[in-house]
Amino acid sequence: MDSPDTTNAAVRRPNETIAINPTRGKITLGTRRLFNLLLYFSQQDGIKDTYSRSITEVMAYVTTSKDSEWLKNCFRQMQETAIEWNNKDGKVEEWGISGLISEARVITAGHATTIAWSLPNIIRERLMDPRFYTKLTLEIHSKLTTGASIALYEICSRYLTNPTKVTNREAWEWWQPRLTGNSKRDAKEYKYFARETLRPAIAEVNLVSDIIVELIEHKNGRRIESLQFKVTKKVASALEREAVKPFDGELLESIIRLGISQQEARSLYADHDLKLVMKTVALTEQRALAPNLAPLKSKAAFFKKALSGEYAKAAPVAVTVVPMTALPAPVLPPQERKVQVGAQIAAKRIQDALRLWEEQGGEDQMALLREFRDQSTVDGYRKDITRRGLACMVSIALRTAFCQWYADKTWGAVRDQEMIDFLVG
Repeated sequence: MDSPDTTNAAVRRPNETIAINPTRGKITLGTRRLFNLLLYFSQQDGIKDTYSRSITEVMAYVTTSKDSEWLKNCFRQMQETAIEWNNKDGKVEEWGISGLISEARVITAGHATTIAWSLPNIIRERLMDPRFYTKLTLEIHSKLTTGASIALYEICSRYLTNPTKVTNREAWEWWQPRLTGNSKRDAKEYKYFARETLRPAIAEVNLVSDIIVELIEHKNGRRIESLQFKVTKKVASALEREAVKPFDGELLESIIRLGISQQEARSLYADHDLKLVMKTVALTEQRALAPNLAPLKSKAAFFKKALSGEYAKAAPVAVTVVPMTALPAPVLPPQERKVQVGAQIAAKRIQDALRLWEEQGGEDQMALLREFRDQSTVDGYRKDITRRGLACMVSIALRTAFCQWYADKTWGAVRDQEMIDFLVG
C-alpha cells in the first residue's frame, strides 16, 4: 500500500476535539485516524458546506482495507460520538456538546468512489479559526498503532506549550474511556488498566513520536486515585537532525579530514548552516596554508572555534570544498581501519534494525522480543521483557542490546565487501 506523503502534513486541532469521551459505542484506531484526516482535508479546503475526497486517497492513509463497509462503520461511530467541553475566556464560560461529524456519504459512479462529509457548524468554525488548538502531524498518527497511543499523544501534545508541561489531574477512571475510546469501563482495577492500556501506550508514544510522556501517579495510601502526565519535547539526535538536511558526503569528509572524529563531524554538520560549514572548512584550509602566519597547532580546534564564532561570515573565503585527493586522509594500519569501519557499520545497523522492527506489527514485534529474551544471558532483560512486553523498549540499554542482536540475526557478520561499499558510499 502506498501511503500519501505525510512528512510535513499537520492539522491544527481545536482543543475541544482533544480528549474525546464517547457517550456510547467505541472509538477505534481507524476512526481516530479517519477523523484526524477529515479535519486536515477540511482545514486545507476552508469553509464549505460539504467536503469530499476520493476513497483511494482517504483509505491509503487510514487502513489497508479496501472495503467501503469498513469506512461506513467508522462514519457510524463518528455519528454516535459526542464531544463535550467547557471553556473559560475571561469572564465568559462556555459549555458545549457536538457530534464529530454531521453527515457522511459514500458515492460510487462507475469505477470511481468518492466520500463526502459535513462538519457540525461549531467544529467547522473552530477548525478554520481555532482560538485554542494543538498542532498534530499526520505522519506520527500513522506510526502509532493503537487508539490509546493516538489519544495519549493528542492529549499530551496539547500541554506541550503549557508553562507547567503537565496535564490536568483526574481520577484514573476519567482517563480510561478517553484513552481506550470505549464508553464502557474496561478495567475494574487500576493495575489492569495500567498494564493493558496505559503503559503500552506511553511506551509507544515515547518510542515513535516527537514527545516524551512521563506518568505521574497520585496515591491515597497505597491506592492510586488520580493521574497526570508530564510532557517534554523529544530532543532529536544528531543523526535524526542530519536526516532532514540534504546530505553532502564530500563536505562531511572534508570536516573529518581536519582531524575531527566522524561522530563529532556528523554533529557539527547537523547543528550548523551548511553554507557556513562549507565556508569554515575553506577558511581553515586557507589559514593552515597561509605563508605569513604561524603554523596551526590543530586544524580541528581552529575549525570548531571558527564555526562557533562564525568567522567565515566576515572573512573573504573561497567557497570550495578541498577535493579528497588534495589532502591525504590519516593513514591507519589495515586491521585498525577495518575495526573502525566495522564499528561504524555496526552503529548504522542498530538504527536500521530499530526501524525494521518498528515497521512490523505488534505480534511480530513481540515474537522477536521473546526470541531475544530466550537467547539473552542478561537476567534483567529477560525479566523486563516478560513483565512489560513492548513497553520494555523504553529502556535504552535493552533497546540497544536487542537491536544489536536483531541486526546480527538479519544481516550476519560484517563482510569485507560491505566495508568497501560503506567507504565508497
